[in-house]
Amino acid sequence: MPYVEKWIEPELFLSHNGVTVYHTYKDGDMDYMRCCWYTTDIHEREEYEFDVRKLPVPPGVSKDDHAAIIRHAIDHDLLKLPTD
Repeated sequence: MPYVEKWIEPELFLSHNGVTVYHTYKDGDMDYMRCCWYTTDIHEREEYEFDVRKLPVPPGVSKDDHAAIIRHAIDHDLLKLPTD
């Protein structure tokens, strides 16, 4: 049976200090959100994806608090940001 693929913007995870972070999806399929991978690029180009588990965990923050870890990474310029 034929089907139609349609591009949909990735779901917003957080915005902090002018940086927007989105969820990523396995094989671009919205039904399969990845639990630990995020992107700073709305177009989901691979070079802007990152695994939150590889970012430093700030003191006093749980390794499961992805938002706090990503905000810390933004504050310390640890994420690659798209220029366009």
